Amino acid sequence: MNVSEPLRRSWLKRLTGLNSSAGRLVLYIQLGTVFVILFSTFLIESFSWTSSQRLKQQLNSALVQEDQFVRLAALLGEVNQIKEDFLLAPRVSTSAPRSLVVDLEEKLTFLNSIFVDDSVRLTQDEFPLLITKEFDSAHLRILRAERVVSSYLLLNRELSRDDVLQLLRSYPLTDLRMVRSNLVASHKDLNELALSLEVQLEELDLFYEQMLLAALVIVSLAAIGLSFIVYQKTIVKPLEAISSFASAIPIVDKNADTSQAIIGLEDISRKLQDSTGGVREIAMLRLMISGILERLSFSFRTLNDLSMTDQLCQIGNRRSLDTYGLRTWKQAQRTSSSIGIVMVDVDHFKRFNDVYGHRKGDEVLVSIAQCLSGLLLRPLDECFRYGGEEFLIILFDMSGENFKGYCSRLLASVRGLSIEHNGVSFEAVTVSCGACYVNNPGGLTMDDAIHLADQELYRSKSRGRNQASIFTCDANNISYEI
Repeated sequence: MNVSEPLRRSWLKRLTGLNSSAGRLVLYIQLGTVFVILFSTFLIESFSWTSSQRLKQQLNSALVQEDQFVRLAALLGEVNQIKEDFLLAPRVSTSAPRSLVVDLEEKLTFLNSIFVDDSVRLTQDEFPLLITKEFDSAHLRILRAERVVSSYLLLNRELSRDDVLQLLRSYPLTDLRMVRSNLVASHKDLNELALSLEVQLEELDLFYEQMLLAALVIVSLAAIGLSFIVYQKTIVKPLEAISSFASAIPIVDKNADTSQAIIGLEDISRKLQDSTGGVREIAMLRLMISGILERLSFSFRTLNDLSMTDQLCQIGNRRSLDTYGLRTWKQAQRTSSSIGIVMVDVDHFKRFNDVYGHRKGDEVLVSIAQCLSGLLLRPLDECFRYGGEEFLIILFDMSGENFKGYCSRLLASVRGLSIEHNGVSFEAVTVSCGACYVNNPGGLTMDDAIHLADQELYRSKSRGRNQASIFTCDANNISYEI
């Protein structure tokens, strides 16, 4: 297996909180949500700043160029004013022609220097093509006019008024009026461009604000959904599983079979131990409940043993007979097997207690119970203390001859204990037996069989005790045997 596989599984467990407490799980989700929100905000703000910076640069350039166009238009206006003043002035007051041409050259040279300046130069990347073409065209026309004016200053003669008039009426200088009108039109275009950039900047800010709000909503919804999924997986589902296990715990009443309840408790405890998932507190809760069920199962077993066992003789009591004896009887009915019931009563037990005391009488009951239990060698054969000095034995799937032999061995075994009992005919403790042997129980109930065995016990005692009377029920053949 790849070495990174355990690391990946461990990372996934830590991510989903499987090895964490509920508090740490909540902290992880909150920190993750805050991180995603901060990252989303930073990312959107970065895009917004980058995009707005480009528009702001274009807007600033447009505003700067707009001012420069106003300045250039004003300077061109001054050039035109010089021309107008010269043309409209009377001859007598006209200035020297060369000084006029020098003044024009200075104005045009200054205009040319402004166009050459990098801060004024327009590029197609920043401005529309029409504006940049108009700007370049204006520069060329001013440069041409400057050259024409400079050429006049290079003449080796005095300039006359006619020379100046010819200069002013030449194409380059008359074209400057068109240059000024184009610059004014370009100024309007730049103004519209600046307004458009301002609108785009506002729309861009609004767009990124909406994106930021949408990102916050999406991240919040994702965090809520993730929290719901993680809580479902690590808290709700494990708690529901524990609740389902708890609801499956059997309820035991006084008539219920506690052995089935014990099996159910052990099964639920095992399922709780085998189940996985959930935060650390739920895992601890699951283990705690499993431990409680184990202790409860142990307590049930102890209580079951106490409730089903006669405390003096340490054999099954009347409650045990109603549970296990009835189970054996029903099995005989299902399988059509033979079954026999033997009622055993200690002879003259009241007289024994009067002579030897109740403590000695208890010892006799214990000895007889051990003797009767020792005669049972098969798992479905049971011995119960029926009450007082009476015992009841159930023998499953035994032939009639073996059943008679068992009754004889029972009487001999008790006599073989040789418990002294002066004042009676045998000078020892003996028992009387009443038995009912049924070859096929069919519709006969266990209570009916016990009643028949009790009648046979009465018959044995009335005939002198220390003997067994057997009622045999074989199909339609009913017989008695002493």
